[in-house]
Amino acid sequence: DHSLSWVSDPTNEHRSIDRNFLRHEIMPLLEKRFPQAVSAMQRSALLNMEASQEIAHLAQIEIQKRQRPDHRLHLEHLDSLSLFMQREVIRQWCLSHGVVPPPATSLESFTHQIQSHPSDRCPTLTWPEATIRSYQSHLWLEDAKSKSSTNPQAYELLWDGQAPLELPSGLGTLHFSAASASDLQVALAGSEMFVVKSAQPSERILLRSDHPPVRTKKVFAEAQIPPWVRDYWPRLWHEDTLLALGDRWQDPRLCHCLVWESSSQIKPHPLVD
Repeated sequence: DHSLSWVSDPTNEHRSIDRNFLRHEIMPLLEKRFPQAVSAMQRSALLNMEASQEIAHLAQIEIQKRQRPDHRLHLEHLDSLSLFMQREVIRQWCLSHGVVPPPATSLESFTHQIQSHPSDRCPTLTWPEATIRSYQSHLWLEDAKSKSSTNPQAYELLWDGQAPLELPSGLGTLHFSAASASDLQVALAGSEMFVVKSAQPSERILLRSDHPPVRTKKVFAEAQIPPWVRDYWPRLWHEDTLLALGDRWQDPRLCHCLVWESSSQIKPHPLVD
């Protein structure tokens, strides 16, 4: 139709390349001995494709039953499926998030781990494209790009509270939604600036005025915040007093006016409230 001249790639004749070896050496022998070999292979390929599509459809149904916010997949009754189907559910779950699934042998080992480990353990599967962690009957998916952009490093920032504060390593921003920083500092009976830090040893935070401060480790554990994201949460300090863990747990004097805007992978919804 377009008067194009045929162009032949000379590498197509190189028998050292597997596809050329099959084309020039193996296929002619097969067709000579088995004249229907090619058509039989085509039928098998079609059947395999249809079976693969049906399996993927069934896996998506299972995913819809278990899909949770924040890249989570609930493991409830997953063990009622065959090991093959368990692996296929995880594969399709990865694909639905645009992530290349893990290698078959690694995934097979991981499915055995999540069935045999207690819920308080954290089996992990890591491959170049992503990481999957099992925690409290959920699977958590973190792609390599998100992980590399949010590597928690120790930091300490002074903040006057007036303009939004951009946190390092792509951890988001902090700002006050209601009261101004000066009003807060009057309420806190101090004039020093706020300090925003990464995780510190032996932290405690006051959540109720009629109760003593509680350890942040206990707060996170009771809310079932996954251990590997706890250090991502920024801590707001004022005159050596911890006032907030992110924006979910705040000293009563803040009146929950601190807002932390970040990705759902860094700030997941707690598994229980």
